[in-house]
This record gives sequence, C-alpha cells and structure tokens, in this order.
Amino acid sequence: MTNPSKFFSAALEAAKKIEQQSGTAAQMRAALLRHGAKQKELDYIGAEDLLKSREALTRDELVDYVDANQVNPGEVVKTGTGESEESQRRLEEIAEAMIRANSADKGEAKEAQRTFEELTGVAWDQGGPGDPSPYYTPTILSPERIAEEWAGGEPYMDPDADSEFDQAYSLAQEGWGGGGEGDTKWSQYVTGDPSDQYTEHLVTLPVRPNTTDQYGVVPNNYGSPHWEEPNVLAHMRYDYDPDALRLEEIQSDWLQEMREAGGPRNLNVTGEMIDRANRSMNQAEGALLAVRDRLPRRRNRHDVDWDRVSPEDNERYTQLSGEYNAAVDARNLLTKKYQAPPRAPLANVNDWTAMMLRRAMLQAAESDKPKLRWTSGASQDRRYSPEPGRAKYYDELIPNIANKIARPYGDSRAMPEHWNGGELEDIRQADMWSLDLPPDLMKYLQKSGKVPFFKHGGKVGG
Repeated sequence: MTNPSKFFSAALEAAKKIEQQSGTAAQMRAALLRHGAKQKELDYIGAEDLLKSREALTRDELVDYVDANQVNPGEVVKTGTGESEESQRRLEEIAEAMIRANSADKGEAKEAQRTFEELTGVAWDQGGPGDPSPYYTPTILSPERIAEEWAGGEPYMDPDADSEFDQAYSLAQEGWGGGGEGDTKWSQYVTGDPSDQYTEHLVTLPVRPNTTDQYGVVPNNYGSPHWEEPNVLAHMRYDYDPDALRLEEIQSDWLQEMREAGGPRNLNVTGEMIDRANRSMNQAEGALLAVRDRLPRRRNRHDVDWDRVSPEDNERYTQLSGEYNAAVDARNLLTKKYQAPPRAPLANVNDWTAMMLRRAMLQAAESDKPKLRWTSGASQDRRYSPEPGRAKYYDELIPNIANKIARPYGDSRAMPEHWNGGELEDIRQADMWSLDLPPDLMKYLQKSGKVPFFKHGGKVGG
C-alpha cells in the first residue's frame, strides 16, 4: 500500500530556519548550507540556478521555491508472503480465460479473449501470458504448446506445475501477479522462510507527463523490470528477526541502468537526429559494400582474396570501412543517449544506498529492533548466481555507509557473522552483517519519525 512519505527535504528545513528576512544570493546560499542543506539537493532542484540568476531575494521566496521544487518521494510498502485473496482470484480468472481462449468453440474462445483483455488491460493480439508488454505475441496455451514450451526450457514455465491450469496460473502470475495493494512478489528470495511481516519497500518519484516528437512518445517516467509501479527509484526487501530488521536486498534498477547508459536521457537528442544517423550509416555501408562486391574472390566465392586486391582498392576499402564504423558508433551513441532512463536524483551509488539505509534504520527503530542486519555478498551469490561487484557492495560499501550513519551517535560498527552463530574465521564465510543501532540514534529516529532524502550532514537528522 502507498504510505505517507517519511522522508524530508533538508533544503526546505534549512530554508525555514534562516532568520534573515532577505539578503544577497551569496548570503542566502551560505545560510542554506549552514542550516544543513546539501549542495547536491540544491543543484538537483535548480535552487543553485535561482541563486545565480538573482542578486538578492527574500527568505520567503527561497522557501516557496524549494517547497515547489523539492523531490517529494513516495513510499509503497507491500507486506505478506504473496498475492492477496482478491489478487489470487483475479489470477485464477486470467488463467481460466487463457485456457478457454483455445476452445474449439469460436464463440467461447472470443469471449474468453475479451475477458482476458478486461482483466489484464492488454489486447489479446498484442500481449501475452508471462509478458505484460504490448509488443509481445501471445502464447497460445494448448496442451501441445505447453509441452513444446516446457521441453524448450522457457524461463516462465513452472517445472512443478503438472496441469494445464497450473501452467496457466504460473503464466498469469509471471505477467500480472503482485500488482494489487499489499501484494508481494519476491518472498521466495529470503533467508529461511518468510514471515507474515515480510516486506517489499519501494521508494518512488512522482509520475511526470510524457512528451512527444515526430517519432512518437518520449517517456519521462521509468518502468522497472521488477515492479508494476512507475518510477521506482530504489527498493529494499526485509523481514524481521527477534532482535533485528533483516535486509534481504537493496537495489535500484533505475539508477543502475542510468549508470550503464553513462547518464540520464539526453533531452537534446531527438528521433530525427537518430533517423539522420541511420541514413548516414546506411549510406556508408552501401559505399563499403559496393567496393567489396568488386573485389576478387576466392574459389568459394564468399571470401575476399586479399592477396589479389590492388593497393588502391585496399586503401579505398580501409577508408570506407573506417567511415562506416564511425557512422555505426555515432548512431549507437545517439541511440544510447535517447533510450537512457530519465534523470533521477541520488545517481551516485553511495547516495541512494545511504538514503535507503537511513530509511531502514528508521523502520528498525519504529519496530523496536535494536539491530540492522543484512545479507552478505556470499549469501547473495548463493541465492542468485555469482556476479562481479556484489560482494564489494554488500560486504564493503553497505558496512562503510552504515558505520558513517551510526558513528555520530555512539561507538558501533558493522560486523560480519554466521546466520546461525559460530566462529567466523574469514569474512568471505559470512552469511550476514549486523550493526547495533546506538541508543541515541534509536531515540532520535523514534522521536523524529523521518529521515532526510538527500544526505544531511554527518547525522541522520539535524
């Protein structure tokens, strides 16, 4: 369910604390930073641009600007171990519709297809079981098709399902499960058995209107491969031990994709520019192939006999090959910038991880859990499959950030541990990490009931 956000804007609180009623832009900037605003937040919300454009401004003008432009993150909290009863009934209806859509009775099949469309919001001839994308050709669910897909090892086929209905339900759950209020999707990926308090906690950004160009819609929102909700900036999954909130995962699909793309979508890159780049690439390829077609061939008529190619043709071919490769690189770079995720705050892994850890500590304090515990890199690799960088994230980056948050409140450090206790001889053997939350930090969090979205000094709060 969507909960009121427990994040606050450090810049807004800082602006409200300024006692000076008006002043120069330099004076107001200094006052903001002095009262706890962070430069990254001022840059992201455009406050720095405002200050640079004005010689002087009032405190109220500054408060109004920050209030209107703050990030305003949302929180979606899903608790339990699966779909609600209402969602389960809906998935059963989708499964039954998929089966009946293959009826020999054309009237019944057509009615079932309409039911499928009403339940999923996806046209039968545009979307299909297991994939809610409107660009997916539907899988026709017949016994023969099931056997074919099963034998082919398709990832969305459930090997434990032994009936047509079980297969249909599995496909429906893969494509449209976990979308209801309170529904969880990934409770199978936990340490031990999930409790009825198992939680999937999503931090979201407000939905923004899309724009269009002559090539269609240019989305300004992000769709995660793990969640139906739009603009999930980051998520964490956790459960509870008797003494701790146990983090099973912290992740940001959005910011990871943005990092891999080299930054957010470049709004100056248009579909027309990509179209021109494609034409240039095709022209360069055509010129290259025209020369290649004239070169002497070996006996198989496929491979160029480079020993018989003249120096002039060799030089010309090398030149055109370079031009073609440059055109391909230019087209790929433009496409990468055009298809990158939209801009988002906290792009640095340290920043968004710290934001999620602050929120996890608040959740632990409000649940009267004096420890924060999280899975190690080795546990993550055993759960999924080994991945470079995972151990560094869970065994180095998270402990370091957690220590920095806790340090101003007391002498407490994150420590590696076995899940079931016992002597730990090597950090690589650790199943978990744990941090004792200092009593003063627990008291502050319980009293304040909120944490800063952007980093706020050396402490969680002011």
